[in-house]
Order: sequence, then C-alpha cells, then structure tokens
Amino acid sequence: MNIRQKHILRTLINEKSINIISCAQKYNVGERTIRYDMDIIADYILSRVEHQGITIKKNVVYFLLNSQQVKKLALDKMDNDYYEIKIPSEERIIMILCDLCWAHDKMTIQQLADKYFVSRGTINSDLVEVKEWCKKRNIPFIAKKGKGIYVDATEKQRRGYITDLIRSSAKLNNNKDFIFNEWFKDIDVEIIKTIVMHAEKKYGIWLADVAFEGLSIHIALSIKRNQSHGVGDEHDQSQQYRDIEPTLYKMATEIVREVNKKFQLNLPKTEITYVAIHLGGKTNYLKTVGENVLVEYYAINMIIHVSNMINVDLKKDKKLFDGLMQHLKACHYRYQNEMVMENPLKDDLIEKYPHLYQIIALFIKNSENQGFIKFNDDEITYVLLHFAAAINRKSNKLKAVPNILVVCSTGVGTSELVISSLNKHFKFNIQASAALHQLNYYISKYPIDLIITTVPLEAVIPHVRVNPILTSNDIRHTQELLSLLGFEVINQENTVVNELTAMMDHYARHQDASKLITELTEIYNKCKPNKQEEYKMLSDLLTKETINLQSDCSNWQEAIQTSGKILERDKYITEEYIQASIDSVKEHGPYIVVTKGVALAHAVNNHGVLKTGMSLARLNTPVEFGNKSNDPVKFVFMLAAIDSTSHLVALSDLAEFLEREEFMRILNQATKAEQLIEYIKENETNTKGGKENDADKEGGEKEND
Repeated sequence: MNIRQKHILRTLINEKSINIISCAQKYNVGERTIRYDMDIIADYILSRVEHQGITIKKNVVYFLLNSQQVKKLALDKMDNDYYEIKIPSEERIIMILCDLCWAHDKMTIQQLADKYFVSRGTINSDLVEVKEWCKKRNIPFIAKKGKGIYVDATEKQRRGYITDLIRSSAKLNNNKDFIFNEWFKDIDVEIIKTIVMHAEKKYGIWLADVAFEGLSIHIALSIKRNQSHGVGDEHDQSQQYRDIEPTLYKMATEIVREVNKKFQLNLPKTEITYVAIHLGGKTNYLKTVGENVLVEYYAINMIIHVSNMINVDLKKDKKLFDGLMQHLKACHYRYQNEMVMENPLKDDLIEKYPHLYQIIALFIKNSENQGFIKFNDDEITYVLLHFAAAINRKSNKLKAVPNILVVCSTGVGTSELVISSLNKHFKFNIQASAALHQLNYYISKYPIDLIITTVPLEAVIPHVRVNPILTSNDIRHTQELLSLLGFEVINQENTVVNELTAMMDHYARHQDASKLITELTEIYNKCKPNKQEEYKMLSDLLTKETINLQSDCSNWQEAIQTSGKILERDKYITEEYIQASIDSVKEHGPYIVVTKGVALAHAVNNHGVLKTGMSLARLNTPVEFGNKSNDPVKFVFMLAAIDSTSHLVALSDLAEFLEREEFMRILNQATKAEQLIEYIKENETNTKGGKENDADKEGGEKEND
C-alpha cells in the first residue's frame, strides 16, 4: 500500500466509516482513485485476516473488523510518520517525472518534498534517477541552482514523454490504471475509450491494443492540458500533416467532436490533427496500396532480401506483401511525426526467431536513411511478425482450419455462447468444450492448436482469453495469435453486410438522402469487381523506346527530367508528373535513391499519368542526389502507375534484378537496349506471378494460396 492508502486505513479503524467524496477532497484526488484505494485496502485486509474488512454503500465506506481482527493487520509495523510511510520510490520517481513533463513553470525541490511528504534529501536522491531516465531518452532536463528544475520541451514532445511514462508505470505496477488514477483523476477514461470504440466500428478502422491505449492516453492528456492551460498550441499544422488520409481525418474529427460534447470542452482544431496522426501511425489502415511506389519497392526489396538470406522463397506471398505495405505505411507516419509504437511481444519474438530478427534488423538499419521505419526493437519485431507468419505458411505449418478447445468454468454452460460467437466470426474445428478441471483430459484426447478460454489459464498449448460474447478486442487478439501460429485467418463475418446495416440504421434515424447515396457509392467502390489493367511484365515497360543509355545531365533535377521526358514523348505521362516527381524530392529528400547508384523517380500520386509505364536513363556522368549512402546516381528509372496493381510484378522483378551482380554488370556495360531487354525477358516473372523455370515446368512445389 502507498502512503495515502495506509493513512486511509488508519482513519477507517479510528472512525469506522469514511465518505468517499469527502476523502477525495481531503487528499486532492478523484473519487475513482479513492475507490481504487479501497480495493487495495480490502485486498490487504483479506490477506491478513481472511475476512471481508470493508463494505461500500452509497459512497460511504464502512469498517467491519473487531478489535481482535484489527490486531492481525500488524499496524504496529506501520510507522505513523509520513516521512517513513512513503510512496514506493519507483512510483514517486515516475510521478516526479510526470510533474516535470506536465509543468510549464519551474519546480523547486522543496515543492516536490512537500507534495510527496519526504525530505529534500530524498528528492535529491530521486532526481539522480530522474536525470538518468531523461538522459536515456534525450529529454532536456534542466536544473538551475536557486531557480528550480524543469523539462524544456514542446507541447508535442511533452505528450510523448508522458505517454511513455504511463506505459512505464503500467509495467512497474502491473496496474495499467496507476497513472490514470493519479493524473487523470477528474477524467472518466472509460468515456474516452467508448468514443474511440464507436469510431472504430463506424469507420471499420481497428487499433491494436497498445495503440488503443496510447490514443486513450493522448486524448486524456488533451483534456487535461485544456483544463489546466487552456487551448494549448494554436499554430497551423495543416502543411506539416497534409498527407493524412481524409478518412482518418474525418474519423479524428468525429472523435474530437464527441470528446468536446461529453466533457463540455472546446479543444482546438489542432487536436484533430494529433488524433489523426495517432490513427494513421497505429492502425493497419491503408487506403490505396499502390499510392506510394517507394513503399512498395521497400516492401518488395525487404521480402527479396529476407528470402535470399533464409533460403525460403517468400516473393509470391501476396498476404506478406499486403501486410508489409499496410505496416510500412503506418511506420512512415510514425517516422515522420516522431511517434512511438510499443510491441509487447518483442522479447518473445526475439527469443523465438533470433536469426530472422538479425536479418530484418540489419536490413532496416542499412536502409534507415530512406525514412520509412525507425531502427528499434519495437518496429523490427512488428515486421518480424509478418515474416514469421509467412515462413509458417511456406513450411506447410499453415492449416486452413485450426482445431480449437473451448474452456469455460461451467463447461457446457457458457461454452455454447462462446462457440456461437466464434462461429459468427471464424471458421474453426471446435474439438470440444470443457470445464477447467477437464482441461488435461481433453488435451490428451484431441489434437488442439489453440485454446479459447473465458477463465484464467495456465497451459502449454497457446491460448487466448475472451468474453462469452466476443468483443472487438477478443476478435483482434484471436486473429493476431492465429496469424502468429501460422494459420490462415478465415473470417466468417461479412464486413460489407455489416457496413450496409450500420449505414441503413444511421439513415433511418437521420433521413439524409444525399449522405446515403455518397456512403452507398463508397461501399460499392470497395467491393466492385476489379477492372484495373492486367499485370505488366518488366519487359512490357522497359522497351527499346523507353531506355536511353546515353544521357548527359549536370544535376539530379535534369536526371529526373531526362527520364521523365522519355515517358512524356510516348504519351505515358504529362509534364505535370515530371514536375511532381522533382517536387517530391525537394520536399522529402533523396529517398528515391533506392540502392547504390540507382534512383527510382516517381510522384506521390498519379496526377498526370496517362498509362502505366517505366523508363531508364543511364547517365554518362553520375550525379549527386544528396544520399550519402548511395550517391552518385548513374541509373534513373521513372515509374508511372495508372492504378495500384498493374505495375507490381514489374516492380518486384526490378527490385530483385537490382540485387544481382549479373544484372548490374549488364546495366553498366550494355551498348544497346536490346542487351538489357534480352536479360529481362529470360529472367522475369511470368504473367501468372511465377518464374518460368524447370521446377515450374515439371510441376514443382506448389505454393500455398
């Protein structure tokens, strides 16, 4: 128990009852915090006397023990002096850090000593660890003798620091609500979570648990800062974050609007941007897979690199490619906006896949300057998850339908409810439903891949705990574990039908015909038959007409112009696309230099694209793009894509060829375009997505779908 809880217990013993509201006012905390304190006190009493010690009726706590039972509480071992009955030092240090990150004014050691009922010497000792914590995270901790201590940071940085502290406190206390109770005592966080969950359901954009918690913390911080300091930052961020997806911004707008309504606030418009960035950086949402050619290239190149290193061909795994594309899009948001993504599975993943971890880590480290993903264990292991699932699929560990054991405390009682919920969302082989005491019997009797349980469980077989009627979090946890185990997740739920149902319910209430037509069109566009161009082979794009092996350019702008003019001449693109490609480098840096001496020019959208095409300009004199790792550039490819899929096979082959010494030698030495084209036609992927090699012709190993 902490200092406040011990003091409340003594008051209860002496006065026999306490009013929760009065108690909250006395200790300057929220009512929820006092109720949490009562839970801790009740647990302590139960551990000492094995008897219920308190009861709560109408906001009044009553003490139930007699004098003999009170003796068993060992109060004599609890010193009465506040200076001795301290908050545990780890808790106090985190709270001091929060104080410093929260405060806009300097704080003094005496202020902190008074607040936490400890001596100045104790605070000085705490500050040694505070400084070390700040140093590890490059947080500017400043102490000026006689003037006080403070953290010199922007609003955005303070939010990040406090979020990190909240996560640290959750790990420390095994109680995720610790900082919520201490710092958001006047904010009902459950309301925030409900608002976010409603938005998730409405827009079909689902956050992972860590992301959901992070966004809830962020919104609570926004509310707290608005209450404490007014509206906060008012500077215009529209330019800085103009790449935010419109749907994410719309979702964020609704969340902020509901928060304002529920908490009677007027959060500034900048809060919408903050929330949208959280959504963009921490969801698996990506509107159009092909909207960023460099992200596609990065994903393809990573798959090729890992495949070659582990000697397992993952290049035809569309599920892996799509998953990486979704993830890298989120990584790019986080990289640009200095956001943190925590992976709670990272230690287990590193231990289970050490070789794969090293391969992916080295690839990410070597390509960090491209600005897609930060080099840290959280990001590395999220990528590792995608590859681990793909390797399991490739090595025939993939089963179409997993064998499931359902465990409930009542056996057949609530198990039927659980099974009906599971059947609604998944395709499973339910082997049996069992009570907890029957677990070992059923494990020995049936081949079980996964246990789904409504009660706490200790078992060697992988298991996931759910509610009898599955929540969205239960569904997400189950999907993630199945994917990690190497199973194809077969979702029974018809999301289109669900979207239509939700939309019609909304229309029935609001009678907005124009909105109905708009939303119906959006749903139709998501599920209409794909009428995009067929996949283009690399030899379809790189032809005698689109290759120039003798180009003279004095700088990178001219190099992009030269490559672009080839496509413009043959009416693949307009001048608008060439200029957009140049502007993209000016704005984002030389990220288009994808490997040693090679640039892949493109614009971030397809404005000015008339049809899918690719060109190559080989420069007589290489030019500098500003990429220290890969300059100077001798080969400038330009890719223009009319849709999100037709160019992917060609791009995949190009990425693979650029890793081959033989191809690079031909690229350097060819005197005619035909020499390069000949190599491409002999080695490229066929239109069905497979190589024309002997194994294929002889009916070699079949790929999993």
